[in-house]
Amino acid sequence: MKQNFILATIFALMALAVACKPESKNETPVVPPPSMTSFKFEVSRNPGIIMSDVEGQINGQEISVALPKTADVTALVATFEVGEKNVVKVGSKVQESGITVNDFTVPVDYIVSNSDGTKNAIYSVKVNRVAGEWKLLATYSDLKVKSSVMKVNPVDGLPYIAFKENDITKPLTNSAGKMTVLKFGGESFSVVGTVGFSEIMGNSDMDIDFDDAGSPLVTYKLKTGTKPGTVMKFEGGSWKSLGAETGSDVAAVQVKVAALSGKQVLMAQINSSKNNPYGRNAFVVSSYNGTQWAHANILPLEKNPMSKIAMCNGKDAVYAALIYRGTVGGVKYGHEVLQYKDGSWSSLRKNYLHEGAVQTGIAILDIVASDGNVFLITADDAEVNGEFHFRVEKYASGAWTAVGTPIPYVHGETHDIARIAVAPDGTPYVAYYDFKNTKAVYVTEFDKDTKQWSDAVTVAQESITDLCFNFSKAGIGYISFIDANGAEKLYVCK
Repeated sequence: MKQNFILATIFALMALAVACKPESKNETPVVPPPSMTSFKFEVSRNPGIIMSDVEGQINGQEISVALPKTADVTALVATFEVGEKNVVKVGSKVQESGITVNDFTVPVDYIVSNSDGTKNAIYSVKVNRVAGEWKLLATYSDLKVKSSVMKVNPVDGLPYIAFKENDITKPLTNSAGKMTVLKFGGESFSVVGTVGFSEIMGNSDMDIDFDDAGSPLVTYKLKTGTKPGTVMKFEGGSWKSLGAETGSDVAAVQVKVAALSGKQVLMAQINSSKNNPYGRNAFVVSSYNGTQWAHANILPLEKNPMSKIAMCNGKDAVYAALIYRGTVGGVKYGHEVLQYKDGSWSSLRKNYLHEGAVQTGIAILDIVASDGNVFLITADDAEVNGEFHFRVEKYASGAWTAVGTPIPYVHGETHDIARIAVAPDGTPYVAYYDFKNTKAVYVTEFDKDTKQWSDAVTVAQESITDLCFNFSKAGIGYISFIDANGAEKLYVCK
């Protein structure tokens, strides 16, 4: 009996020992598969490139993001969400959400690995380039507009319009014949400073540019006497003359302005007086060094016969295009392109006329610089004498090349207007106004695949003046003009 009790106790203890023995861990914890749950481009991470947050559409492991075809996609920062402890790479480079920059010109493969690196998933991100549509964005009619110029501020990405108020409309206002500057902030126009801040303007020519901080500068001709153009800058909440008067020995007709890095400002003008050292129709550039103005006759020809000028501000240089008046050196209405860089001027093209052309057209001239390239639009009759077409050329690496063949439109009126603009992706566009036939504004773009100009798209059909065309860094296109009633209209494409 005692023996049975002992055996029972032993078995009970053995059973208790087995019951208290920890379970063996034969199964490995399951690690969730890698995943990307959201993908987008945020405006805060891509300032000046996009105008609003753009969400990517995830379909399995394919992600598509729609951006304007004009947007620069070569350096975009993506914001994404992945599974817990997942690691994301593009190639061998680890990606940080909201930080890492990638070129989305072609699809980008994001490799997502789970926490222990045992599984990978590849998410292919493709940016779909969406063609925008030109739409009327806003109309300004508070004051009657006589003449205007529009440019996009490279710092805030907004279009600014400088205009001369009509001085014929009655009753006259206190600002009649003076300059006002507007900017469009996304919903409506607002006045920069005060209405009619300038002196009474002379002719209708004017220009606007921006310094490194985005402060606007304007130039125009004074009405009184034979004075030159003057330059004013908006700073400290008001418009102020830049330095003392630019000088009384230049009588400006056309005026252009460019703000360089630092305090230097260039004002180009055609001199209209024969009673000064420069000669009538001379191309004179006034330079402001932060303290005072100095003047120089850049092309000291015997008769200095300049007919038309255009000027643009490049990243590290200023470019001026000119058309000569009449025949110079045996060339009828030849054109010249100059570059100002490192304190001196040089010629990129001298008194030039395309082979086979009788002359360069006297009404069409525009120039724009983009990423080190210079684009020029002129008109000539090289293909068929007497039939003028718009011709676009690019200057890069020390040489001029044709941008496609001449635009098919036949330019036959001096009231026609043509403006060239370059989108952030490098695509050149031309906006033009057909005065004689359709009274319409058109836009054509250079097709990189066909290497030709696309069929023109109608933007507006009405009588206009002072057509202007610009792109923002975000790839938004802006076109402005004055309608027949003196209202300033602003069109947008995005």
